[in-house]
Amino acid sequence: MSRTLAEQIVESFGLTGIQKQAARERERDVVVTAGAGSGKTRTLVARYVSLLAEGVEPRRVVAITFTKKAAREMRARVRDALTQLVQAAPFGDEQQRWLALSSRMDAARIGTIHSICAEILQAHPAEAGIDPRFAVLDEGLTAALRAQVVTDTLGELVDQPAFAELFKTLKPSDLGSLLQFLLDHRLEADEAFAENLDAGAIVRQFLENTLRREELAGTIADLRGRSRADLEADGLYDLISGLLPLWDSAESALKQGDLAGSAQALIQARKTGMKLTVGKRVSPTKDILRDLQKAYDAFLAPILGGDLPDPGMEARLSTLMPLVSRAFEQLSRNYRTALAQRQALDFDDLEAGAEKLLAEESIRVRWQAELDALLVDEFQDTNARQRKIVEALAGAQGHLFVVGDARQSIYRFRRADVTVFRAMQDRAKREGGLVLDLDRTYRAHEPLLQATGDLLTGIMGDQDDPSRPYYVPFSQLDAHRKSAPEHIQPAHIELVFGAGEDAASARPVMAIALGKRLLELKQAGQIRTWDDVALLFRASSGFAYYENAFEDMGIPFVTVAGRGFYERPEIRDVLNLLRAL
Repeated sequence: MSRTLAEQIVESFGLTGIQKQAARERERDVVVTAGAGSGKTRTLVARYVSLLAEGVEPRRVVAITFTKKAAREMRARVRDALTQLVQAAPFGDEQQRWLALSSRMDAARIGTIHSICAEILQAHPAEAGIDPRFAVLDEGLTAALRAQVVTDTLGELVDQPAFAELFKTLKPSDLGSLLQFLLDHRLEADEAFAENLDAGAIVRQFLENTLRREELAGTIADLRGRSRADLEADGLYDLISGLLPLWDSAESALKQGDLAGSAQALIQARKTGMKLTVGKRVSPTKDILRDLQKAYDAFLAPILGGDLPDPGMEARLSTLMPLVSRAFEQLSRNYRTALAQRQALDFDDLEAGAEKLLAEESIRVRWQAELDALLVDEFQDTNARQRKIVEALAGAQGHLFVVGDARQSIYRFRRADVTVFRAMQDRAKREGGLVLDLDRTYRAHEPLLQATGDLLTGIMGDQDDPSRPYYVPFSQLDAHRKSAPEHIQPAHIELVFGAGEDAASARPVMAIALGKRLLELKQAGQIRTWDDVALLFRASSGFAYYENAFEDMGIPFVTVAGRGFYERPEIRDVLNLLRAL
């Protein structure tokens, strides 16, 4: 098929000039920043279909996104586009070609990063040292299996005299948290222990990486950004004034190699600077402080424990770290055995295995020769290991097309790193790639964008901070729709409050208050149908209050995402029952 046909295909999608440029470019790698509702998926599909129009076989195109649902939607969008081309084509060879391509979409390489990793491993089982019939353990089952393996391993260690010193120094709960942390970061832990670093270096490495996490560094930056007036209004000035110098001392001590001093400052900060009983019950600063406390308990407590260290800490670490290393070896061995019994690999196995295989030149060259194009959606949700896999597959310039929006990076639990997307943009600029910005949205109207922009600019800031490469400032999108629909009031921010003695008692009150307000808006005609309304939550733990309130009020709803299937209480009960049997 001629390139002219490919250009006609791109034209048929009704793209803007910049979208057409992204879809047509073939000589350079393309990195597209695309805001919500900017037509990025339409642009990606136009590029995909135009590649087919140029004669590229579907199996020679890999399209990657980061959830199975998104992959199904992408495949459906491509199939719909091909169906439209079938209907528009004159009878004859061209129509038959589109029909044939449409019929082969089920075998097209459109899936998640982990699906392509699995395909690579299945193609080279001998080199990877695995059974090609492996199953892939999803995240819910992985979390449940890891928790069980940690519990079982802890029980084994208690009965082994060689680990007695470990239990004398660490409480079982602290040791369990440490083992859980290591298992959840087992690839990084494997690398650290394999380098035979001294005990202090290993802990320092983990501590440095942990303190750079956005959940901690970003929250501390938010507290630093609060004015004295804000802190005093929230009744937290004295508390935060004591917390931040301790955090500064911890970071400074770590840079100087004083692990004990850093640990002491951090533990003191947790004990004295994160008291949620101080100040107003509900306030913006209290919310930030609560987030910091949760992040500390999730990421730092497993490393540091709860007791203040003494000057002999590093000496004790030199004695204990070999025991921790041996405990981790036993834990890792037990986890691998549990996976083997299920003939399964988890997502870490898929990524690590694919990365290792693609590091071999013969395998990497084979895969690069097998692919003509690599299209990656939602690239902001990648991590460094996934980026290496993508770059290894892409090969020569012009094969890679990535699209993402740093402002929408969400998959922290998969160790997604927004700085990876920024690094890809920088690389494309250095190497002569095409870097584009789709900043026009077709989803929201201008008054709504203006109202949210007025709010978010002050909260998020609008300038990059070189000291916080993981932080993404707010940037306004350009609205295609300049006016709001006639039946609704001008866009505005409305706050609905529900008060209580504490958060637990306030949440059901807030849910009822919001339900009443929604019913008023529905009666006034502001809400035409209930699917015009979307509720966004900070965490899924708040869903139940609103589900209960809406059921009582007769407001229909669909919970689009909530707790993972295997984390729902009723499912956990069934799993525990089955284990007991």
